[in-house]
Amino acid sequence: MIQDFLQKAKETEKYISLLEDDEKNRILLEMADAILANTEVILEANKKDMDLAYKNNLNDVGLDRLMLNQRRIKNMAKVMVRMTTYPDPVGNLLEEWQSEEALQIKRVSVPLGVVSIIYELRPSMTSDAAALCLKTGNVCVLKGADDTENSNHA
Repeated sequence: MIQDFLQKAKETEKYISLLEDDEKNRILLEMADAILANTEVILEANKKDMDLAYKNNLNDVGLDRLMLNQRRIKNMAKVMVRMTTYPDPVGNLLEEWQSEEALQIKRVSVPLGVVSIIYELRPSMTSDAAALCLKTGNVCVLKGADDTENSNHA
């Protein structure tokens, strides 16, 4: 199952890495709109996670990191919108020189490919990581804490 998931991520990499900046920005804006449009669904899922966290005696710091509210969800969307204002990091000429053999050599920024991120107790990290990976032309495979499963899924 996980191997199939990772294979799909690798196949998706070919598509994501070739997206133009305006297309990536359009997708980021759609993602931000979707987060805002689904605020109630996200809050409901987060309530399930919070209820389980209280039941499992998660400490106050952990509870604060886990907790989503209207303001935090709006900030998740703002991060995505802000990401559209940054220049495309893909395809930038970083360095150029000619070798002794008269070869023209260029160092150009390219996506990494598939980026895996493991994180704890911050459901907002799901949207932040997805936005950052998309803007940089990468596919992300995210693994949040079990305590945030409902929130991350929503």
